[in-house]
Amino acid sequence: NVDDWDLVNITNPAAHLNAVPSNGTIIRDYANGAIYIAAGGAPLYVSTCAPFNGCAGNVNVDDWDLVNITNPAAHLNPVPSNGTFLRDNGSGAIWRVAGGAPLYISTCVPLGCAGTVNIDPWDVANTSNPAAHLNPAPVNGTAVEGLPSQQYWSFTNGDCFEQPGTLAGAVQIDDSSLACAGVITPLTPARILDTRFGNGASG
Repeated sequence: NVDDWDLVNITNPAAHLNAVPSNGTIIRDYANGAIYIAAGGAPLYVSTCAPFNGCAGNVNVDDWDLVNITNPAAHLNPVPSNGTFLRDNGSGAIWRVAGGAPLYISTCVPLGCAGTVNIDPWDVANTSNPAAHLNPAPVNGTAVEGLPSQQYWSFTNGDCFEQPGTLAGAVQIDDSSLACAGVITPLTPARILDTRFGNGASG
């Protein structure tokens, strides 16, 4: 038994509890046996356990938590939190989450990529599937800062738009990953960013 105070005040250091599962935690839906790995608080689907040491140490959870992921009692995020680094456990490709979408990172030199979470590449390839718990494109209003240029961009309907000033809460990514057009007029549509593979398509 624990004091209800701990659950009500889970962000208080005295509670000694995490608000969401720590990165890399493997959870298993006890109802259907589906496996997920936690990244930025979100459960990302695992299609095969072979690359994950057989998913050893997985924790059985109530299916209710996954079905009701937006309920505070589930203690899960519907998508990984901004800034979460994801790594394809097969190819080693790196993505960084911004607005729920995985943005391809071509180099970790300006970012460090600390705390990268190994995930199943199935999730990045199937962002439209609810089990992936990733957005196909950043939600409207998502802000990113390209490095080393320190240029800020915002997203609307999957397009990236250059911004003249700084943007609070911007997620840092490397410039070459953004793949937007070079010098453009602020608030003019840039090249559409393919959030799965980091390739730009003319917009």
